[in-house]
Amino acid sequence: MPDRIQISDLSVHLPNGLGPSAFNLTPPPPCPILLDITMNLHPTLIPLVASSDTMASLGVNYSSVSKTIYAQLIDVKGTFSKPEEVMEVAAGVALAIDCVESVTIRLKLPRAVLHAQEVRYSATWTRGGSVKGKECEIQDLRVSAVVGLHPHERGEKQRLELDLKVRFKDEFGDWDHKAIQDIAMDVSYPSCLNRR
Repeated sequence: MPDRIQISDLSVHLPNGLGPSAFNLTPPPPCPILLDITMNLHPTLIPLVASSDTMASLGVNYSSVSKTIYAQLIDVKGTFSKPEEVMEVAAGVALAIDCVESVTIRLKLPRAVLHAQEVRYSATWTRGGSVKGKECEIQDLRVSAVVGLHPHERGEKQRLELDLKVRFKDEFGDWDHKAIQDIAMDVSYPSCLNRR
């Protein structure tokens, strides 16, 4: 396992939202996000720091990394239409440091959809430019469904909370976490949604 430096729950309010506003507001309202940044260091770095007995040779200042990412994301001129664009900014800051071999970014969108607790996107960028491990998780999606083995158990819908994880082979593309929630809700509560 490589040595790593981790920044957890960096809180940012994107001033221009993230993608289109759910309520078609212009301009879109600020969007709260949380970022986890895990920087995997070059394997020879920690032994070098230990032998020189100086932190100056470490080359990673997590405070500077946090402040730089924060400053780039809150720039009022910046707009982000997809979660991946926010993640690419954070990955670019970390990979600009010579001793960082790869970086994993987890973007958390609390209350991004009405019927779930949180939406999380994650991916790993390498120094060579490849991106791998692209995932999207919808945490605690609340739906109603018929569950049961016996006829008397299948008579009523029950409330379920589930986590949905999607792994991507290539690009996130046009993936839309809200569309998946809407499909789940349409199946779960068809009579309510058809009254619109």
